[in-house]
Amino acid sequence: MKYLFLNLGGSEVLFLVLMPLIVMIYTVYRIIVNTDLEEKKKILWIIMIILFNMIGCLFYWVIASNKNKA
Repeated sequence: MKYLFLNLGGSEVLFLVLMPLIVMIYTVYRIIVNTDLEEKKKILWIIMIILFNMIGCLFYWVIASNKNKA
């Protein structure tokens, strides 16, 4: 089955849906187990990831993970 004009089949669409979901779930897991973050910051990061999806994940991995390494 082809989806609209994108010429994507079912397996490609499944890949495009599952990969961001897996990245989001892993990022939320990393936020929860991160002992360096305060509870308020953990909640704010999780809300940001829920609202902004992959952009929120990218921000977390760029901003928060760099602060933890220093």
